[in-house]
Amino acid sequence: MANAARFTFDLDLGTGQSRHPQMSREAADQNAQEARMAGYAEGYAEAERKARISDARRLATATEALAGRIDALIERQNAEADGLRAGAIALARSVAGKLSGHLLAREPQAELEALLGECLSSLDKVPHLVIRCHPDLVDTLEPLARRRADASHFEGRLVILPDEAIAIGDGRIEWADGGLVRDSATIESAIDDAITAYLAARGTNRGDQE
Repeated sequence: MANAARFTFDLDLGTGQSRHPQMSREAADQNAQEARMAGYAEGYAEAERKARISDARRLATATEALAGRIDALIERQNAEADGLRAGAIALARSVAGKLSGHLLAREPQAELEALLGECLSSLDKVPHLVIRCHPDLVDTLEPLARRRADASHFEGRLVILPDEAIAIGDGRIEWADGGLVRDSATIESAIDDAITAYLAARGTNRGDQE
C-alpha cells in the first residue's frame, strides 16, 4: 500500500517559510490605494448617473410646466384676438349706423328711389305701380319717381300714396302680382343676426362687443 502524502500547507518544513514570497508593505499599500481609487471612481460614476436622472426629471417637469404656460398664453391671446375682433365689428356697426343716419337725414328718398329704379327695369309692362312712403316724402319723391318712370319707358299708371305707418326713408312698391319692401328695422335686425352668428361661430359672445 502506497504511503499517503503529507499536506504541508505549501510550506517548506525544512526552512519553515512559504514557497511564495510575501507581499511587501509598499505593494500592499499600493493595492489598497488602487482599491480606494476604484471605489471612488465607481461611486463618482454612480453619483453622476443619479444626477443625470435627476436632471432629466427636472427638465421633464420644467418642460411640462412651460408647455402649460404656452397653452395658457395661446388661449389668452386667442381670447384677446376674439375681443379685438368683436370690438372692431361693434365699431364698424356703430359707424355704419351713424353714417346711414346722416345719409338718410340728407337724402331720405334715396333708397326708395333706387328701389324704384330696380323695379322699373323689369316691370315696364305692368298696368300700374303703387309707391307707399312716409307723408313727408311724397312731394319730394313724386317728381323723382315720374322722371324714373319716363326714363324707363314705363307706360302704366304710377301712384304715390302717403302712409303714416312707414318710417321715413322706408317704403313699399306694389304691383298687381308682387311688390318690394324697404324696412330699415328689418335690415338692421338681419345685420345684427349676421354679426351674432359670425361671432358665435368663433366662440365670442355678442356681449363682448360692448
